[in-house]
Amino acid sequence: MNTRFRLTVRADPDGVEQPISDQSASDQSVELTAGAYRVRSSRVSLDSIVWAFLSGQSAEAIARSFPVLTVEQVDAALTY
Repeated sequence: MNTRFRLTVRADPDGVEQPISDQSASDQSVELTAGAYRVRSSRVSLDSIVWAFLSGQSAEAIARSFPVLTVEQVDAALTY
């Protein structure tokens, strides 16, 4: 089963939503590479981190699962 999610953020108090791709350019934690969102300077996909988090893993446990990432990078990716 292939489920697609649309990630959005609230843009203003009126409830107007903007796609996450419109997020501030100052957020440099995640980049679009070869058609997939990945943690900057790694090959770890944002999907992998989100699914691990939704499965109940903490940021620390996710960082242990992906030794190339720091806890700070995992936190930043989850915030993205």
